[in-house]
Amino acid sequence: MSPDGDGLAAARRLLPEGSQIRGQISRVPQPGVMGVFVALPYGLQGFVDVISLPRDTNAWPAEGITTEFEVLQHRRGQVRLWPLDPRYHHDDPGLEAAWQQAKARHRVGSIATGEVTDVFPANHEYVIRLRGDSDHSCSAVLTSPGRQPSVGSVARYRITAHLDTTRRIIAILHDTSDGSHDH
Repeated sequence: MSPDGDGLAAARRLLPEGSQIRGQISRVPQPGVMGVFVALPYGLQGFVDVISLPRDTNAWPAEGITTEFEVLQHRRGQVRLWPLDPRYHHDDPGLEAAWQQAKARHRVGSIATGEVTDVFPANHEYVIRLRGDSDHSCSAVLTSPGRQPSVGSVARYRITAHLDTTRRIIAILHDTSDGSHDH
């Protein structure tokens, strides 16, 4: 199955963002230049970006290695992945403190105002800059929102999940009690 057109929606149902899946490294075309390709269940193609992999290319997973991944994003024909085995990913220890602060400011179930900063129409994803309780702000991902927001639009969002492994916040548009959306 290829995640394009109806396949994109099917891939999202089979492998929702934040889900964990086993896959086998199928190609390592240019170590240090681009990422690695991963054969996934359901005939899906996965990809780990070079920026997620160790800086030392000798530590990259070799073709044929089977390991666990977290689903980051869906693109036409490709599922973007994060390697869960610490040997196979780059991590900045300084990000953990910022992540814990973002989670404390934007708890699951809470409502936050945010502005759409990036729109990826091909895969129906939107990046939202959430406003914090001070000068702090962080980003969240909105997928399949129903209506398509544009860059610069401001709305209220309900935080639905924290993806601790990849330090991402997932949000949905918050409905007001009268059925309309807050703006």
